[in-house]
Amino acid sequence: MSENSVQTEEGSDASTVYPPTVGSRLRSAREAKGLAISEVAETLKLGAGQVEALENNHWQALPGPTFIRGFVRNYGRLVGLDPEQLMQELKATL
Repeated sequence: MSENSVQTEEGSDASTVYPPTVGSRLRSAREAKGLAISEVAETLKLGAGQVEALENNHWQALPGPTFIRGFVRNYGRLVGLDPEQLMQELKATL
């Protein structure tokens, strides 16, 4: 009987869908292009830790809102995402 309740709990967890975050969209686009974090960092003149912070939405680890917007805009262009759409999504999180 406990197996059924676990399956039900797992099923309810799986049905919860969250919209993609700015960071997860950047990561997915990077992976789709076959780019490594180090390649993105080198191209954008960022540290690998900064790229990871962007992908994980760890805004507090980055210099500030103005820099974050620039980093996200440039990263979006690099991986083929619409920078303006990213800016709208980012505005809601900063």
